[in-house]
Amino acid sequence: MEERGLDQKSLAIAAGLGVTTVSRLYKNRFDRVDVTTLTKLCKFFQLKSVNELLDIEVEDEDPRSQDPW
Repeated sequence: MEERGLDQKSLAIAAGLGVTTVSRLYKNRFDRVDVTTLTKLCKFFQLKSVNELLDIEVEDEDPRSQDPW
């Protein structure tokens, strides 16, 4: 966003999303993302794949939940 000189509100308006939605995505405070939201962001940024939009970081699992055998 910063590369394009956009703040969260400007992005939300331009992409047709809610400001709260963009804010939660920006702050990484979400459990899931609607396909419509991803589609709007990909179209706005002219991306061919959602893979260009997301970086997924896998958190270490709780060792207590692992099978000890």
